[in-house]
Amino acid sequence: MKKIVIISAVFLALTVPSFSEEWKVEFTKEGITVSTMPVQGSDFRAFRGETVIDAKMEIVKRVLDDVQASTEWLPDCIQAAILQKRPDGSTIVYNQTKAPIVSNRDVVVESRAAVKTDRIFISLKAVDRPDLRPEINGMVRIKDMDGKWYLERRGEKTYVLYQVRANPGGGIPAWLANSSSKDMPFKTLKGLRAMSAKPKYQK
Repeated sequence: MKKIVIISAVFLALTVPSFSEEWKVEFTKEGITVSTMPVQGSDFRAFRGETVIDAKMEIVKRVLDDVQASTEWLPDCIQAAILQKRPDGSTIVYNQTKAPIVSNRDVVVESRAAVKTDRIFISLKAVDRPDLRPEINGMVRIKDMDGKWYLERRGEKTYVLYQVRANPGGGIPAWLANSSSKDMPFKTLKGLRAMSAKPKYQK
């Protein structure tokens, strides 16, 4: 019972998206709104995307849970795998991304989900676990990243918010990373929308 109370408290504290005045709307296209925000002490901006997907919340969650299929819709993702499933329901996931101009990036991410009847919150945080996936020579391991997925039921549709703050490491110029960050949430949510329409997720 104590564990359930703690999870509920964390969910209530974190699942309501914060519409800070610091967020700057970069553009709205194809029903997707992309915003960025400066991060104190960093040259790299945080980014987020918002949209409403014409699919039930449970269907969108199935797509997010299908980690191996991430290569089909996450921008530039060339490898994805679940490395560990824990008794508390959290997972450790590996993701490798093809990067333009600079070296490819990979990251080991701890994912935790809090599920309510009409809302789902998934936290994402980079963790240092070379024991689960050793670092690869010539590839930059991202070690400073956190983000979230927030899903909210809207009848037969789902409001989706995707938010990430990361330091890509490896000496990548901030202007390049910040420029890419404007396109990343748009491509991500557009891909999620397309995947959510596939028959294999319509259970």
